[in-house]
Amino acid sequence: ASAGGALTGETSQEAYNYEELEIPTPEPAENYVFSGWEPEIPASGEISDDQMFRAVFEYISPLNEVQENKVAEMNAAMESAIAYGAEVQLSDGTTERFTLTDRDQISLIGLQVSAATLTDTQDVDPLTFPWHPADESVHCKFYSQEDMQKISSAGFQYVLYHVTYFRDLRIYIRSLADTESVQAVTYGIALPETYQSEPLKAMLAAQGI
Repeated sequence: ASAGGALTGETSQEAYNYEELEIPTPEPAENYVFSGWEPEIPASGEISDDQMFRAVFEYISPLNEVQENKVAEMNAAMESAIAYGAEVQLSDGTTERFTLTDRDQISLIGLQVSAATLTDTQDVDPLTFPWHPADESVHCKFYSQEDMQKISSAGFQYVLYHVTYFRDLRIYIRSLADTESVQAVTYGIALPETYQSEPLKAMLAAQGI
């Protein structure tokens, strides 16, 4: 017997025809199933020399393990989506994408505070805030106070949406009753309204979804 099970019955027999064999009964361990003999035992015919057959057992992940694996997969997808960043329409009408890695988010907090504390009456250099677009072929550059506020605000809303969506998605995944439904889940699917938190509903409504 391979790992994952045992055999009940005589595992060593002397026989000259396969019809004479009393094939042992495979007994799978928990979360395993018997998938067959390797090689397959003939139903009939003469046995001309020594033969060895192995019972093969296949591991079947229990539902809770499948759910937690899917949760981990969706968490990685969320982090990837956040790091990829948000597109922001700037004051001149152009649109740029800005990455939102953990380091970016920490830096944006400081820049947002700086931009927010400047009053309209202050003589602010229109190119006060250095920042970097997602396009790696473009150098870092300065952004105005208005654009820095747009970038930081859009970035935080983008992160908040994905974190909120993932938390609701995680609850949904853990509610599913079979492995097929769990495995079919992909990041970004529309969640049943029952599993949408009030903040997520508000965000989706704001997006016109």
